[in-house]
Amino acid sequence: MIGAALLALYYFIDPSMAHFPIRCPLHELTGIQCPACGSQRALHAILHGEWNEALRFNAFFTIVAPIALPITVAIVWGRNRRLRSVFCNRYFFGAFIAAYIIWGVLRFISEFGFLN
Repeated sequence: MIGAALLALYYFIDPSMAHFPIRCPLHELTGIQCPACGSQRALHAILHGEWNEALRFNAFFTIVAPIALPITVAIVWGRNRRLRSVFCNRYFFGAFIAAYIIWGVLRFISEFGFLN
């Protein structure tokens, strides 16, 4: 229920225009984009079918979110043990964290402007 309400909120409120969404403290203080910066704007763009814009805001989120949502729903509501054994283990979690850290490092490096 809460997830549906949040999706509706991000569908109707554009984070780049509104003052409501939570701002990234790191970006506000330093101007440096953290790995999650742009996720709210990317979610808004995804919900409106603007995939190129979503990739521009946060490529990692844009790629991971559509994959993670159905898996999470299947694990939580479906009680699917096979999915749980594949996605809820330390190796998968470690690979995800490693990918997230690599994304953050690449995003931090200003020479990789196409990732911002």
